[in-house]
Amino acid sequence: MKKYNIIFMGTPEFSVPSLLKLSKLHNIKAVFTKKPKKSGRGMKLTISPVNIIAKKIGIKCFYPDTLCDNRIFETINLLNCHIIVVVAYGLKLPESILKKPNYKGDKDCLLECTVQLELLAKIDPPASDKLIKQKLALEMLQNKFSGQKNINDQIKDLLINFVNSLESNKVNASEKKLWKRICNALNELANYLP
Repeated sequence: MKKYNIIFMGTPEFSVPSLLKLSKLHNIKAVFTKKPKKSGRGMKLTISPVNIIAKKIGIKCFYPDTLCDNRIFETINLLNCHIIVVVAYGLKLPESILKKPNYKGDKDCLLECTVQLELLAKIDPPASDKLIKQKLALEMLQNKFSGQKNINDQIKDLLINFVNSLESNKVNASEKKLWKRICNALNELANYLP
């Protein structure tokens, strides 16, 4: 399953199970939650349940007073997430966030998919991809001995991940180059498949 980059927005205890589940399955880039406030008889600073959990699992938190600020919108864009998940946040989401520009693509994932397909096809990736090649070759060796997936399933998953990681507006020049490398790898793999 593809891991998505997610911004999570939530505040009360009700939001915590969703945050925990998503953090196990995906990459939570940031959490937006209500800022700590004074409450109770002693007017002690109270931190939201989502804030407590996000800090425990090491996720950066943002505490805007409003989401209608252009700086907040820019911050959200810079996080380059696939989706924003909102569970009982407590602030109104402006139209600019609801109609947030499309995802800009995951260049690292595109390159990893390409190199892994080349390795499966017994094609030596370019020297510029040496580090990623070493990392993926080791992972593939570990997976081979654990018997996790057959080659057909690996190819299918890599192609799905590649397509899901493309820019959503239009394919750019670097993505076209990677796509050509993938097509070459698929042609080679056709000779090995049963």
